[in-house]
Amino acid sequence: MKSSAEKKKNEAEKKKIVAEKQKSEKAEPKRQREPEKKKSADTPDRRTDDGKRSVLYFHGPRDKKRVALTFDDGPDWRYTSRILDILKREKVRATFFLVGRMAEQRPDLVRRMVREGHVVANHSWNHPNLARLDSSRVRREVDRTNRVISEITGRSPKLFRAPYGSLDRRVERLIRQRGMIIVHWNVDTRDWDGRSSDRIIRTVRQQAGPGSVILQHTAGRNLENTVQALPRIIADLKKRGYEMVTVPELLKVPAYEEDEGKRESLGAVR
Repeated sequence: MKSSAEKKKNEAEKKKIVAEKQKSEKAEPKRQREPEKKKSADTPDRRTDDGKRSVLYFHGPRDKKRVALTFDDGPDWRYTSRILDILKREKVRATFFLVGRMAEQRPDLVRRMVREGHVVANHSWNHPNLARLDSSRVRREVDRTNRVISEITGRSPKLFRAPYGSLDRRVERLIRQRGMIIVHWNVDTRDWDGRSSDRIIRTVRQQAGPGSVILQHTAGRNLENTVQALPRIIADLKKRGYEMVTVPELLKVPAYEEDEGKRESLGAVR
């Protein structure tokens, strides 16, 4: 039998754990969720500006069995090259939303991405919650990243993804003023959260459909399960008859400033 002192101690420890968990959940910025809208099968889920240009996408057209694999936060020293090796072996092209300071540290991997037919895009300079920054800081986060990617590859990204998917109308307007397109996702593997490779695979299998934009990561504390899951995700999608394409191919938008005016960009420097 536990003494009443021991019981009180255990209860206090449980309350502390619950309080810490609630605090961490509040600290994590809310991710933008796909709106519940009914659209025709061949129309991407998107938001337009006053000029009726598409400026924000959650997924592509649903009339073809095509999906886009996307990877955030790299390139890093640990996982990115392994992910690129898998994609090269499987002959699959993806879209990488790069953190500017990471791209600056690993220009070799950025050049490799483009050389192997992948698309590189903007994921801010330092991965902050943009909705919490003033407008001048938001502009610097975006412009500095585009400048570094352009210096490395000779091409200036047209695609942008907000860290945490956290946006408000002000930030959307600032991105639009730069002539950029915002790309979210509609399948979140939450691989950054330490999920097992089996659970990551199951998430894609259950949620991915025609036009899906699938979110994974290529930098973080522990993405070993992401690396282990990727070949099986690709094999499963192929078995189900899906073609894996870049985001510009899926949405029929330009990948880079230099591609403006083209109906569809493959994003590769041959």
